[in-house]
Amino acid sequence: MKHKILLALFLCIVIVFSATITSINSDEVVEVKKVTSSIDNFTIGNINEDKDNVKIDIYYPITKYENVNVEIMKKIQEYISKVKESEYKSDEKFLKISFEDFKSNENISFKFNVEYNEGLYHNTQDLFTLVYNDSGVINKEYIKEKITDEKLDKIKQELNTESVDLDLILKNFILNEDKFVIYVNQADISSGKYKILPIEIEL
Repeated sequence: MKHKILLALFLCIVIVFSATITSINSDEVVEVKKVTSSIDNFTIGNINEDKDNVKIDIYYPITKYENVNVEIMKKIQEYISKVKESEYKSDEKFLKISFEDFKSNENISFKFNVEYNEGLYHNTQDLFTLVYNDSGVINKEYIKEKITDEKLDKIKQELNTESVDLDLILKNFILNEDKFVIYVNQADISSGKYKILPIEIEL
């Protein structure tokens, strides 16, 4: 009887191990690291690919909330498609994405740093953000409610402009401790070149 139990346990272990290997081999997304920090427990996923003259190396968080993960992957897929489907022919195409995490009370923020080349003579740098809590993804309406006239004046001063379109400049923001940070593309508010301007505002 004891031998039968041991044999059954051994078979279970073999089956689980085989399923894990199959899952990893059949999927480009590999969970590579568990992270335990003062912010949150999450898994870091990695998409690493080098084929058809396109190199992709992406690190991203996998949270316990499916709707948050879907939003993150939606943005990542936009960049993957942009590079892979570019009409330019080149062996210099690549996409790299990394991320940083921040906390403000119950709110968790991710800032994704993006660099890519879709076959042109220069690389492009970009970013996107996502903020969430137990209730789900936090959108720019949450921040709009916290922008008083005084804070709006500070934003105008930082951007050196007399008027701002909040819907435009609040595309990317994070909450970090007792402040929020908005990342404004200078090209969106003036005729200048692409340049990300971080603006910190006290909550």
